[in-house]
Amino acid sequence: MCLWIRLRVDNDARIDYLYGIFEGLRERFNGNMFDRDPDAEKQRIRPYFRELLLFLGGHEVESGQMSLWPYDFKMIPVETISAIYQDFLAAEDKEGQRNTGAFYTPRFLAEMVVDVAMDGKPDAWDWSFLDPACGSGIFLVLLFNRIASRRLVGIDDADYSAREKALRDILTYRIRGVDVTETACRIACFSLYLAYLDFLIPLDIERHTEKIGTLPRLFHDPDNPEQPADIPVIRKADFLALGEDAFKDKKGFPDGKFHCVIGNPPWEGRGSKQIAQKFMQETPRFLEKGGAGCLLLPTKILHNKTDAFQADWLGRVTLEKVLQLADYRKQLFQGAKTPAFIARFMNAAPDPNRHRVEFIAPKFNRDGLRRGVITINPAARAWIPLANILTAAQSKTTSVVWKQHLWGTRRDRKLLDLLRFFPPLSELAGEEKDGKRWIKGQGFQPYYPEKARRNPRYPKPKPIPYNPDDRFIDANKDFKIILLQEECEPVVDHLAKINASKKYLRMSPSLKLFKPPLVLVKQGINDEFIKAAYCDFPVLFQDSLQSIAGPEEDTELLMFLAAYLRSGLAQYFMFHTVANWGVERDKVHLHELLQIPFPLPGHEFIASDAAEIIHEVAEKVRGFGDKWQAAPHDPEPEPKQMSLSLFEGDVGNIDEGKKSKNRQAMRKEDSEALQQEIDPLIYRYFGLTDQEKILVEDTVHVFIPSATPGTWRASIPTLDPVGETRVAPYDKGGFCVYGDTLAGTLNSWVRDGSSRYRVRAEVGADKESGLAMASLHLVEGDPSKLCQEKSISAALAEALKSYRETVSREAGTLLYKRDIFFFQGDCIHIVRSNLLINWTRTMALNDAAQIYGEILIGKRKGNAG
Repeated sequence: MCLWIRLRVDNDARIDYLYGIFEGLRERFNGNMFDRDPDAEKQRIRPYFRELLLFLGGHEVESGQMSLWPYDFKMIPVETISAIYQDFLAAEDKEGQRNTGAFYTPRFLAEMVVDVAMDGKPDAWDWSFLDPACGSGIFLVLLFNRIASRRLVGIDDADYSAREKALRDILTYRIRGVDVTETACRIACFSLYLAYLDFLIPLDIERHTEKIGTLPRLFHDPDNPEQPADIPVIRKADFLALGEDAFKDKKGFPDGKFHCVIGNPPWEGRGSKQIAQKFMQETPRFLEKGGAGCLLLPTKILHNKTDAFQADWLGRVTLEKVLQLADYRKQLFQGAKTPAFIARFMNAAPDPNRHRVEFIAPKFNRDGLRRGVITINPAARAWIPLANILTAAQSKTTSVVWKQHLWGTRRDRKLLDLLRFFPPLSELAGEEKDGKRWIKGQGFQPYYPEKARRNPRYPKPKPIPYNPDDRFIDANKDFKIILLQEECEPVVDHLAKINASKKYLRMSPSLKLFKPPLVLVKQGINDEFIKAAYCDFPVLFQDSLQSIAGPEEDTELLMFLAAYLRSGLAQYFMFHTVANWGVERDKVHLHELLQIPFPLPGHEFIASDAAEIIHEVAEKVRGFGDKWQAAPHDPEPEPKQMSLSLFEGDVGNIDEGKKSKNRQAMRKEDSEALQQEIDPLIYRYFGLTDQEKILVEDTVHVFIPSATPGTWRASIPTLDPVGETRVAPYDKGGFCVYGDTLAGTLNSWVRDGSSRYRVRAEVGADKESGLAMASLHLVEGDPSKLCQEKSISAALAEALKSYRETVSREAGTLLYKRDIFFFQGDCIHIVRSNLLINWTRTMALNDAAQIYGEILIGKRKGNAG
């Protein structure tokens, strides 16, 4: 009789029957699942018997609705156990879970970590593995399954004893796990029992008891020596507090060291208090010399002021690979608050002058995920010299090194280096005590009496130094390039709306921050660009807004700054350099904003007429403000006749709302048109070339809107087939936007030389195979047309697809795609998937550099021969 039917009696009988089963399992099968205090557990489970009955019967727990397809508990995947553990952990101690940063790892992500750890190395099957924060055991189960599948090859299913010995040897000599939570340890043991039995035929425990005996105890609890482990696979302990001899075992691990430490350590904490950093520091203690560490880590470790940590850690281990998963963060690890990366490192000091770190940053790809893989295109891979990272650590800019490799190409990194050569805004703006030309800072912090009553550590209140009627601007307002007084409200009204004190503040910055002329900047990014506005009147604001204020004589320069911060060039620089934008939350902190290049007129590498450009931009901004400040609002509506309609009283409000929205829409349209006029002036101010403008425009219009998609079905321009995209200029120019750029760039590089030859491009795609091909043909003299579209024949497309699949490499959950570059007489052919990310003007510039380099190398080899 099934368990759930037996439980349909009175409560005492239910408890007796259930725990009778547990007692029988404990005595007959050993193991570590049923050796806790049963009396205490009986009391805890008593109130939930109804839910247990419904659950075991496969019914809806909340409604009691019977199910036609109840769950079959004969099949319990390890991720199901992990998910149940996660729910229980959250229900039992949600605050504790948040404080420790303990979240279970989805199976697909865990598989990926194991793939990176083993990295296709033949000897990896003989490694020993330690998971320092094993949780419910997902990594250990995956490793056990992989090693067992390999070890059992050639052992007949009927040879039960030989199979069992091989499996027991894996538990004895190959895997260990640690967790500070006893519940997690026991569930990890249970997960391993299921995996262990799954390789034995028949699978049931009864047969195991008949042939071998009881299951081995896997749980080692130092606080409970009365129940020693037969094989101490899972240890209850704080990994960070373990001594180096913690795993010494004469039989299994004589030196207590492992070939590989693998897992997902807790992520809680900030900066130097990040727990995951401590796991990274302690991991080498338990690795053999030259052993591998492979950890799933929060991206904050690379991006958030960890320069000193990185300099120290990268000097002690050899970081081999970083797999940055930021672009998949909302698809792979939904429970985490921050994106993840996988770090693979070797327990050996590196050669800082020669070592290079492989950096892989795959971009979201639906087709890959449908196949169960992460697609890695060649453009997503780079090798960063370790010396560059260590040098950046000295100047506290390691985050910039990592960030500019996330979406930036080789050509982007050259432009970014050039821009960073200019004096930053921080040379002009600083805190009041710094005595700089401009003052910078964030707005005030309101004081909340209710929070103060609940929190004894809440800061002491400070008297409000403002008048109740002083103008206040809400950060949620969609202000344009210049702030209008109509967008403001009395500060006292705002404080009342947010239930804050009208007499006190939590934090009050310098009053100079609120005095004109000033530039206001939002931390958050809206509509893929920085929201900045010039303001010519005193205004108050909260700390979610940032201000740069200066003297009256700098009015035009501050107007220029506001326009510049909203420009495509500013978006480009910030997207490729700041920590959070395009990675986590789209925001720019004030200290990051101050790193934006801001050379003043007279600098030798900007336009000679820079002062005139500033004046021209300021006049445009001033004209916009004058127009909209003076523009009358729509006239008051005509008085309406009395009506008995219940809704008549709302008509006026509805009309006013529509007029307000219309005014906002018109102002937005006007502001966007103005920015289109200003952007070319910004380019001219900085002396950008046509090729550098291409890099900026592709980042703004293609890459930024594609970064970190929120949902599977989100609009992602990089994944558009070239012929179907709506992004300019590709919507009208198609493949020849790429072809014109590629051929035009190569021709410009040889035009000043002695060669009479040029190139023209043919570009086309095949819909069935999903491939596109660009062909460069050598011609004499300048071609009449740089590019023309020409479709690929079905036979050629199929052959190219087959070849591309052959040269690409699949490593478990990772698919390394290959581009095809090949020479055919006087032609060069390039083959890639027909996705916009592969056929942008930015890609054309990088392809031109690669082709030109290959030709030069070929000439040198020819001359040498």
